[in-house]
Formats: sequence, structure tokens, C-alpha cells
Amino acid sequence: MKRFFIFLIFLSSCSFYIFKVNFRKVDKLIEEKKYEEAIKVLKNFEKRRKRDLCVKLKLAEVYWKMGIYDEAKKRYFEILKYKELPLCRKRLSYIYEKEGLYDRARKNLEIYLKNEKDKKEYLHLSILYEKIGFYDEAIKLLKKFKDLVSEEEYIERIFFLLVKQNKIEEAYEFVKEKDNKLLKGYGIILLGRYDEAKEFLRKDNSRVSKFLLLLIGKIKGEKYSISIQPENEIERK
Repeated sequence: MKRFFIFLIFLSSCSFYIFKVNFRKVDKLIEEKKYEEAIKVLKNFEKRRKRDLCVKLKLAEVYWKMGIYDEAKKRYFEILKYKELPLCRKRLSYIYEKEGLYDRARKNLEIYLKNEKDKKEYLHLSILYEKIGFYDEAIKLLKKFKDLVSEEEYIERIFFLLVKQNKIEEAYEFVKEKDNKLLKGYGIILLGRYDEAKEFLRKDNSRVSKFLLLLIGKIKGEKYSISIQPENEIERK
């Protein structure tokens, strides 16, 4: 009986050793981008080790790299049944976003961020909040992590998040003292102060300012001809 147990231990250790060697082989196949070969090896492991989370995670990684998101998602769900792994939540969030399921993407990213203090992903969460209409939440995150974006991007995103909530006065007040003439001009237009906007925009000779002047003309039933040459002024017909 004692010899039998020793034999079982020996078989178990051999099995583990073979698995480790082949696992290194899988890593090499992935490194060489031989994904289909890696999947064959991993699926063979998966049949014999149905609850092995390392195998499932590695298989999900290969499917992820190949862009086969349904199969990757399936493995991430299987892993989460046994263990809450932050990487799975992050990847599921990405997959759901690609599928246009923004609320599911948001929920998985929030769970991920409970365990991982990932500043860049907090910024991405603000984008998901915007996509599902959680504008105030998006603004809070942007303000908290404003050092991660350029000043220009920060100003533009806050401005348009306020506009989307129809907080036009607040949006204009936000950009009024900023160095962004176009947003100021756009804010004045949204407030319905068209004559003031025209005078303001004529001081700026950019193409976007010219477009905004055309927009005012359309609203007021006026016609403008615009030269694309920077040195030429807009002439009213």
C-alpha cells in the first residue's frame, strides 16, 4: 500500500512537470504569434484540467490577441465563477464597449477599479459615463483626474458635457475666462446672442470661426460668402 501511494505521488509530480514544460511552449507560441497552435495545446490542457484557472486565463489571452472576443469572454466568465480577477473585469469592459453595451462595460470597469487604482481607467470610465448619459459623474472624474489630459481636451469635454445637459449658461461661464475663442463663440451662439457672436467670431480668422458665422447666417436667414484664404475677410452679401 505504501508503495502504491508513492507511485501516485510520482505520477502527480510527473504530470505537473509535463504541464509546466508545455506551458512554456504555449508562451513561446504566443510570442511567435502562432495563436492557432497555442489554442490547440491549451484546449487539450482544458479538457484534462477543467477547473485550472491558469489554462483558462491563458486561453482567454490568446483569443483576446486574435480578436475572437466571444471565446475570450466565455473564459473570463468561467474564471470569475471561481475567483474575482481584476484583469477579467477590465477585459470584459473592453469587449462590452466594442459591442456597444456601454452600461455593462461601465459596471465591469467599476468593479475593476474597486481593486485596482488605475488612473487611466478612471479617465476611460468618464467616457463610458458620458456614453450612457451620466454626465455629472463624467465631469467629477474629469475634474479629479484632469492632470491626465491636456488643458484643451479638459476644457472641451467639460464644456460639451454641460451643453449636453442643456446647462448653457454654466458651459459659457466655464469657458468665458479660458483661452478658447471657438468655444466662447459657440457658447454665445447657444445663448442666442447672435450679433454678439458675429462680432466676437470676426476677430478670429480660423475656418471653424467662419463655419460658425455661416451657422449664424443660416439661423438668421442671412447669406455669407467665405474665402478659404486666411488673409481674406468674410464678406456679407
